[in-house]
Amino acid sequence: MMRPYNEKLRDYHAKFRSLSTIYNQIVKEMHVNFSERKTMALMQKLEKATQEMSALAKDVITLALTSQQAE
Repeated sequence: MMRPYNEKLRDYHAKFRSLSTIYNQIVKEMHVNFSERKTMALMQKLEKATQEMSALAKDVITLALTSQQAE
């Protein structure tokens, strides 16, 4: 019963790691290809999306801990 859940959680973690790599590449490219003003505006949007993703990750952790305690 827990195997599919654990596999999905592992896949989810792998996606976050992948997003982290892409995030770093995006930041580097923005500094190379855009003016400082445009880069700052884009960084603010990226920061907001990152905060939302962080909140989602915390929800996943809470769900995982709750699931473990229910066993």
